[in-house]
Amino acid sequence: MQPTWGTFITVDDVAGTAAKVTELGGKVLMPAMTVPDIGTFALIQDPQGAMFAIVHYG
Repeated sequence: MQPTWGTFITVDDVAGTAAKVTELGGKVLMPAMTVPDIGTFALIQDPQGAMFAIVHYG
């Protein structure tokens, strides 16, 4: 596996933000998933191909 970097953007509503991403031409690569004791996150790809995660801690 090649080394890589990741960006996490904190949002108030992961599901709502993921829906807006698809509205604006992006893709949800991994739907919202809750990790106990950490929070909820989803993996997103913007229309130009950049990947990042959106997360709500708590």
